[in-house]
Amino acid sequence: MTQNAPDPENSDDGPSEPVPARFPSPGTRRCQRCGALNGLDFDTCIRCVEPLAEPRAQAQPAAPRWPPEPAGVLERPWAAKFILGLTFLTFVGQVMVTYLRGDRFPIPFLTGFHDIDLMRFGAMPVDLGAVAREPWLLLSCVFVHAGVLHIGLNMMGFMSFARISEPAVGPSRLFLAYVVTGLAGSAATIALSSFDAPGFLGILQRLISAQPRGVPYITTTLGASGAVFGMMGLVLGWLLRRRDSRWKTFAMEAVLFSVLFGFAVNASPRSTIVINNAAHIGGLLAGIVFGFVYAGGRRWAPPWLVNGGAAFCVLACIGSLILAQLSPRWRMVDQTLTSLPEGLPSDSTVTAPNR
Repeated sequence: MTQNAPDPENSDDGPSEPVPARFPSPGTRRCQRCGALNGLDFDTCIRCVEPLAEPRAQAQPAAPRWPPEPAGVLERPWAAKFILGLTFLTFVGQVMVTYLRGDRFPIPFLTGFHDIDLMRFGAMPVDLGAVAREPWLLLSCVFVHAGVLHIGLNMMGFMSFARISEPAVGPSRLFLAYVVTGLAGSAATIALSSFDAPGFLGILQRLISAQPRGVPYITTTLGASGAVFGMMGLVLGWLLRRRDSRWKTFAMEAVLFSVLFGFAVNASPRSTIVINNAAHIGGLLAGIVFGFVYAGGRRWAPPWLVNGGAAFCVLACIGSLILAQLSPRWRMVDQTLTSLPEGLPSDSTVTAPNR
C-alpha cells in the first residue's frame, strides 16, 4: 500500500519555506553566526536562515620575482638602520679623535685620517699573524672608512640594495648576510695576501689584493664595500635561484661594472687610492650563496635560530669595535712613530688601502 506525497500548495499548513539543495556543491563554508556548514553556492544558512557572506576569491600564485612580497608586519626593518647608524657613529668617532689631535682639516673628503687612528678604530692589517692575534679585526674593519666620499659611496650602495632586500628576506636574515659577507671579504683579503704568485698570476694578484709596492712597514684595509658587494650578490643569487631573466642584465650592469672598475683603479699608475678587490670578490661570492639559500624559502632554519644568530652578530659588531679600541697594537705603533726623529713624516710608514 502506498501513499502519495503531500502537496505543499494544497497542505493545510500552507506553503513551506524552500529548502536549498545540498548537492551538488563545489565546496563548503561555515556560517559566521551559527557555525553550520553550507555550500559555497548557498545564499542563506541552512540552519539559521541568515544571509551568508560572499566567499573570498582564492588568490592565484604569482610568478617568482624580485623583490618578492614583503615579510610580515612583526619583522620591522631594523637591520639597515642599525648598520647605517653604527657605521656613521664610528665615522664620527674618527672625526672627533682627529680633531683632538689638532689636525687642521678634521673631516677628510677622500683620505686624510691619521693611519694610527684608522688602526685604533679597527682597520685590519693585511697580515695573517696580526689577524690571528686579534681576529676581531676581520669584522671591525667593515665599519671604518677613510673619508667622506668613501663612507658615502658605500652606504649609498648598501641602502640601494637593503631597501629591496630587507622587506623581502627579513631584517635578521639581512643582518646575518651583511656580517658574514663582510667577514668573507676580510678573509679573502688575508688568504690572497698570504702567498706570492709567480709571473702573470703575481700581477693579477696585486691587482686583486691591493698590495702596493714599496710599503716599508704595514698595510691595512678598511671599508664596508666587501659587505656591500655581499648585498649585491644576495640579489644576484636570488635572481639565479628563481630563474629570473633579469639576472643577466643585473650581472652585467651592476656586478661586472663594479668589479672591473676596481681593477681599472688599481691598474692606473696615477691613482692615489687602492681598491681591495679581494674583499669585493669574497663578499660577492658569499652573497650569492645567501641569495640561493634565501630564495629557496624561509624554512631553512627556525626563526629562533635566525633571530639568535642576528643578536649574536649585533654583539659581535659592537664588541669588535670595543676590542679594537682596547688593543695595544695601535698604541705601540703610535709610540714608535712619536719617537721618530723630527723631519721624518710619521705617516710615511703606514699605508691604508681603501675598499
